[in-house]
Amino acid sequence: MKCGGITEALNILSVAQSYKLETMIGCMSESSVAIAAGAALTGGIDHVDLDSHYNLNPDPATGAPMVDGITMPNDNPGHGATLKPEYYA
Repeated sequence: MKCGGITEALNILSVAQSYKLETMIGCMSESSVAIAAGAALTGGIDHVDLDSHYNLNPDPATGAPMVDGITMPNDNPGHGATLKPEYYA
């Protein structure tokens, strides 16, 4: 969210890693949709803070479950999030 989306995040990560800098991903007040997208990128990130969706009541989506105290990406295609049916337009 803060850098302009997944494509720009990958560009930033590439530049940071080329200079051997440590990397971090965080969040603002996103739902599970954005958190799931961020979680999908975490394999090559040094520090991860993706927890804002736990503060939403209700969170209109699912997609980044907590497993043993860690927010994890799931195996669904794309960013892995899905809108809960009660929030369909």
